Amino acid sequence: MDTAPAQTGPIAAGLSFTGDVTASRQVNLVPKVSGLVVKLMADVGDHVTAGQQVAELDHVTQDAAVRQAEAAVEVAKANQAKAQAQGRPEEVARTQAALAAAKAKLDLMQQQGRSESVAAAQANLDTANAKLQALQSGTDANTLANDKAALEAAQAKLAVFQSRAQQDAFQKAVEVARNNLLSSQITRDASCRTAGGTCDAANATVNAQQSALNSALDTLAINQDPNTLLQLQDAVNQAQTKVNTDLATAPTDLQQAQAAVAQAQAQLALAKTPNTAQDLTQQQAAVDQATQLAREAATPNTQYDLQASQANVDAAVANLEVQKVNQQLTQVTAPFDGVISAKLLSEGALASTTVPVFTIVSSDVEIDLPVAQDQISSIKEGQPAQLTSPAVSGPINGKIATISPAADPKSRTFLVRVVPSAQDGTLKPGMSVGVRIQTSEKPNALLIPKDAVTTDNSGKQGVYVVQEGQNGQVATFKPVTFGASDDKNVEVVSGLNPGDVVVVTGQTSLSNNQRVRPAGQGGQGGQAGGNASGRPQGSQGNASARPSAQASGGASS
Repeated sequence: MDTAPAQTGPIAAGLSFTGDVTASRQVNLVPKVSGLVVKLMADVGDHVTAGQQVAELDHVTQDAAVRQAEAAVEVAKANQAKAQAQGRPEEVARTQAALAAAKAKLDLMQQQGRSESVAAAQANLDTANAKLQALQSGTDANTLANDKAALEAAQAKLAVFQSRAQQDAFQKAVEVARNNLLSSQITRDASCRTAGGTCDAANATVNAQQSALNSALDTLAINQDPNTLLQLQDAVNQAQTKVNTDLATAPTDLQQAQAAVAQAQAQLALAKTPNTAQDLTQQQAAVDQATQLAREAATPNTQYDLQASQANVDAAVANLEVQKVNQQLTQVTAPFDGVISAKLLSEGALASTTVPVFTIVSSDVEIDLPVAQDQISSIKEGQPAQLTSPAVSGPINGKIATISPAADPKSRTFLVRVVPSAQDGTLKPGMSVGVRIQTSEKPNALLIPKDAVTTDNSGKQGVYVVQEGQNGQVATFKPVTFGASDDKNVEVVSGLNPGDVVVVTGQTSLSNNQRVRPAGQGGQGGQAGGNASGRPQGSQGNASARPSAQASGGASS
């Protein structure tokens, strides 16, 4: 059996784990819409960046929807421009003309009676007063004759007005005046072009002919005015009424004459104010209505209509944005920087929202470790770690990135994530690694080889120490309290002293206080071990080597 002395030296305490390298992020890239795969832009092993397009789905339907939405936006904008432009010119002109006519009629009604009607009513009143005065004075011999003469004169005026020859005469007078004006204009133009001509006299002649034409036009307009005919007919009717009254009543009837005066007075009052307050109110209402119609024609769209047109434009624009988004959904893009690890569909295949096209893994890797609850207190975020892998030569520096704040309720372990300090692609997903996390360092610890640690029959942990007995050297089991350890050595907190020789190999075949002897000495039993090591593995110091020992046949007393 091999032995080694306990001696002081430095030791770095730490925890060792094994784990698998995994990608920090890995996704199965699934399209957001279903469609035919028309183009793949990446393959397995290609490095891609976030937002890079890696596949394209058929987008004929989406393109058509975008064009339709664009057309809808144009229609909405055109309707908005129409609403903002307000009324059509022809409708505005029509309602303005109606308004002007209604106002003109109201002005005429507010002016009350026409002068000719008032004059006729006044004349009728004067006649009635004259008759009454004649009756009162007893002289009325010529009343009937005068009234008949007035009736004949009114009838003659009406006949002349209604005569076709009279109308033709008035029309002829207008034509003659127009021809005279044209002739004088020609003469004037010729005179004014000739040097030394009588241009001023010619202009005067033209002005005179223009006045004559205007007078003829006025006369023609008066005789063609329906109001003139009505006045003449009204004069005939009034004259006829007077004659009929003269024939039907006795000149001596004073009461009838007085009634005629009263009636004439009422007719005069009506002629002066033919329109009642109700008539004026009705006409004012007509003007107000025409004003409203004109205003609506000029601005047919209210503020609410304009807001509605703007809302229609906004809705059309929003729908266009939606269709553009749907169009963009046919472009499958990488969500982050990484590498294509698998191609799951080919061009021409039908992609859906449940079938991925690619698998993408990030270039960054990590190792997740389950750490027991009695070890978690010695680990902190940012603490350095050393990574080793059979696939990589030499250790790789790393650090603890995160520590789960809660333990797994079943395993009572905390998830600790370790990442390499340099994400240079040395470690790849799927590799197995060993992780060593240094928790403390002691420069002068009492050390023995880890292989020396064993247990006795009762299960106590300790070591076999080679000591001098009564009959020679014996291996005595001593319970030991251990501290920090590394890959080779373990710290002895209590139970041993510096220089104590411990059995490193073969201790499982020993019993407490079993006699041993130095190698090369004869005795019962055969050699149980080889050469003893000079000092604990990995320790520093100049402790002398002890010879290997041979187990004796019996235990010492």
